[in-house]
Amino acid sequence: MHHNLKFAILRYLPNVISDASVAFGILGHEVGTGTFADAKFLHAWEPILRVDPTADIEGLSSLINELQNEWPDVQKRTILLEMFLDAFSNSVQVQEMSCLTCDPKTEMNILARRYLGT
Repeated sequence: MHHNLKFAILRYLPNVISDASVAFGILGHEVGTGTFADAKFLHAWEPILRVDPTADIEGLSSLINELQNEWPDVQKRTILLEMFLDAFSNSVQVQEMSCLTCDPKTEMNILARRYLGT
C-alpha cells in the first residue's frame, strides 16, 4: 500500500540576504488519511548558534515543544504552520516536499539523516 506523504523541512535563516541556513526540523504527515504524522528536530543548538550566536533559542525551543505536542492533531496542523510562519517569518523558512512510499517511518528517517544528521 502506498502512502501519500507531505513533508515540511524547517530551516533557521538568520539573515534573509545570506544563504546561510540550518535545517532544524522535519514535519511529516500522510495526506488525506492522517494515519501517519511525525516530527523530528535537531538534538542540539550548536548548528544554529554557529550561524547566529544571538539566535532566539528560547523561542525556537518553545516552537519545537508546541509542534511536538500538537503536530499529530490533524485539525491543528494547518493552524500551527500558519501561526509559526507568522511568528517566525523573518527567521524560519519552510521547504515543502511530497512523495509516495510504502513505509512512512523509513522515509521520515531518511529525511532526518539527510537534513538533521540524525
